[in-house]
Amino acid sequence: MLLVFATAGILAALVHLSQPFGFYLLATSALVLPGLALLFLRRGGDHCLSIESTPIFLTLGLCLWLLVSMVGLMLKLRLVWVILGMLLVAGGLLLGVVIKVAKVGDRRRSLVHLPRLSGVEKLIAILALGTALTTLLTPRNSDDWYYLAYIADYVDGKPMLSEEAIADMGNPPSPRALYGAWWVVEASLARMAGIEPAKCHQVYLPPLIVAFSVLGI
Repeated sequence: MLLVFATAGILAALVHLSQPFGFYLLATSALVLPGLALLFLRRGGDHCLSIESTPIFLTLGLCLWLLVSMVGLMLKLRLVWVILGMLLVAGGLLLGVVIKVAKVGDRRRSLVHLPRLSGVEKLIAILALGTALTTLLTPRNSDDWYYLAYIADYVDGKPMLSEEAIADMGNPPSPRALYGAWWVVEASLARMAGIEPAKCHQVYLPPLIVAFSVLGI
């Protein structure tokens, strides 16, 4: 477990020193690798990296972090404890993968088969990239600032759902915030990457989410 935290610290340092590419490395790893690990533990390496499994491992990874974030919301934790929980879950997945690899290490076949993309699959990848870039030209609306109020509070270390984030006058939080687990995921990515919540929410994250959405169709 100490190795997991040491690795996380090294990755965090690299992310801080190489924005925005460091953020994309962190976000892609956080959203993709957990689902791949779960799929690997369930199926082995034969089908983990196939284009058909993309929606599965993306959904598994996202649901895992949403579950951890929802627990944080229900317990009204501070963001640092949610991030700690995510690291513990990631450490458990890593340990499971290492154990499974060790068990089948004496087999002569490869654990993971890298897929060869067909022409159609390459076209889908190009479409995902092109669609993702269009988000940089998409105007934002008032909902963005509503979400950002909560995300910024979480990044600043306030207990989750402690008050309505817009007014900061001690009013009870909006019912929408009670189920805003994705806001917690965004806040976690912004905190770990060391970037402003507004840049994470409005600039860096949308292209990545759109690309994943196209690949997941």
